[in-house]
Amino acid sequence: MFYIYGLHLENDEEIRYVGSSIHPHQRLWQHLSGADDRNPEKGQWIAQNSGRVRMKILQSGVSEKSRREAEQRAIMECQGKGHRLFNARRASRKCATREDVNWWLDRIEGDTPY
Repeated sequence: MFYIYGLHLENDEEIRYVGSSIHPHQRLWQHLSGADDRNPEKGQWIAQNSGRVRMKILQSGVSEKSRREAEQRAIMECQGKGHRLFNARRASRKCATREDVNWWLDRIEGDTPY
């Protein structure tokens, strides 16, 4: 089962990044241990604040099948609250990203045809 988590600064409830992981503590250490080539703004924020970056579990017990959808809901909720997210793939009701399309195609291939 997966956890949906948010990264924030100690004593600050603003979520700056939303992600998902089976092992959230291990994933936090991965975030803290190095730069993120795919998301340099997030990497710079973490490097500047590494001693203050905390992880908050937003949802637990999420299945692999619904992980991406739960992550998108969390992103949209945070955006709706005005949180300034570093997520490279933003939640949107208007269009799908290439990653979203690939995820849906993988999911459809596993589904039983009508």
